[in-house]
Amino acid sequence: LTLGREVPAQLGLLPTGTGQPRPVTADAINHQWATFLPDGKTLLFEGNEPGKSTRLYLQPIEGGTPRPLTPEGFRLVNTPRSVSPDGKTAVVMAPDNSLSLLTLADGSLRPIPKHYGDGIIGWDVSGKFLLISVYRNEQWGTDRLDPVSGAREPDKTLPVADRAGVPRGAMMVRISADGKMIVYSYSQSFSRLYLVEGLK
Repeated sequence: LTLGREVPAQLGLLPTGTGQPRPVTADAINHQWATFLPDGKTLLFEGNEPGKSTRLYLQPIEGGTPRPLTPEGFRLVNTPRSVSPDGKTAVVMAPDNSLSLLTLADGSLRPIPKHYGDGIIGWDVSGKFLLISVYRNEQWGTDRLDPVSGAREPDKTLPVADRAGVPRGAMMVRISADGKMIVYSYSQSFSRLYLVEGLK
């Protein structure tokens, strides 16, 4: 899946082997971010029509007219795991950066209590909880968030070999579809302190 460089940006498919790129959309919407539904046949994408704010749409990869799902101002959570494993629900971001559950069948929205869009990794394997990257007790890790009640509980601790120069919360976390593999990265920033004598 790729975003074209034309204006407005369009969605297309790139082959993983030999073959030619294939366009998916050709419309007036400026496409900004997209993710596949589990069926592999449909895209959930964020885009905006001329003069309007972003909203979310469903788009068959075989082409056709996209179906708008949300009011303006809603955005996708920037993770490939934003759609639930059963393909029925997506976690999305409201205009105030709070999180909501979007029912893909009818576009209905249900706010997730007490949580905003920071650190969202995506759905767990069960499809009952959302995983969040956290910095807790001077350690990095993940929490499980119940999207219905808003309750959170600790999940895993992510070890860091050398914590020197690692900012709090500066970590990218991804989890495989089967939940058995975690990949994470972090940055380190170092500085030096100098003492200068004899300045005039």
